[in-house]
Amino acid sequence: MENSNFVNATGMPDEGHLASALDLSKLARAIIKNSGDYYSIYAEKEFTYNGITQGNRNALLITDPTVDGLKTGHTDAAGYCLVASSNREGMRLISVIMGTKSQQLAPISHANYLTGVSVTLQQLPRRLLDSSLVSFQYGLEKLTR
Repeated sequence: MENSNFVNATGMPDEGHLASALDLSKLARAIIKNSGDYYSIYAEKEFTYNGITQGNRNALLITDPTVDGLKTGHTDAAGYCLVASSNREGMRLISVIMGTKSQQLAPISHANYLTGVSVTLQQLPRRLLDSSLVSFQYGLEKLTR
């Protein structure tokens, strides 16, 4: 990780605290690879403590059975952020979305797959994961010809 500086363990705003999407994807990969004993915690759909139940804010865990984590977050400084991980057809895919102004994103275009489609912050990583798998499969197909 070369373009991040963590000032505190909470992720709360601090003048020197910053992270790049690439570094967060590297961190996610390391967590997945080295945290076998507790990685499944990231896939928990809800957690109850002291009689209070909190739902996981990663809605992809509910809508996409291949998604098994990882982290959502929001601060005024960073905006809405999501690191999503999916295991599809034996391949690990990681998507990082950072700095959106709201959970509802403006219409965007991504590899003609999202042209003119309005998606939420929670939907975008799934679309990116879908698109990444298709792109990977297409690239692999071209290599094997």
